Amino acid sequence: MQYTTENTEGYSSEDLATLNGIYEHRVAHAEQRENPDVLQQISEEILYDYPLVRDQVPDAICVDDGDSLQISTIQDLNVRTTPEGLVALALVDLDGGDLPGVLLVIYPDGEILAQRDWQSPVDAIPMDLTEIQWPNNVIVCGDGLPRYLPGLW
Repeated sequence: MQYTTENTEGYSSEDLATLNGIYEHRVAHAEQRENPDVLQQISEEILYDYPLVRDQVPDAICVDDGDSLQISTIQDLNVRTTPEGLVALALVDLDGGDLPGVLLVIYPDGEILAQRDWQSPVDAIPMDLTEIQWPNNVIVCGDGLPRYLPGLW
């Protein structure tokens, strides 16, 4: 499967490259990648999720020292629905690929949580986000999403 201008509508060449990269990433991690029905489902999920969250993923994220790191590649995207709106999960490469496989959780209000250990790349977005190391003042709540603990940190 390749996303092209013939089988998709209204996407730029950059969007098509991102869509194809996400597809290749998901297929590489799919257990039944030889099954055409599974491949079709993967393709449909990507085409559903991508327009919902592509504009939420920033071009760069700020780090503790005030610097910012560019997001060079979006490896995968996922959407979770909350009462506050859609939450985007983005598996990205940072700083020209020097920091691959960093998981970001992007809330509708613009808040971004990044996994704590950027030196340990994530292969795929896990269903259970407790598998990820989050910053020390973050817990994974009952809805399965990480949030900062209330209080002064």
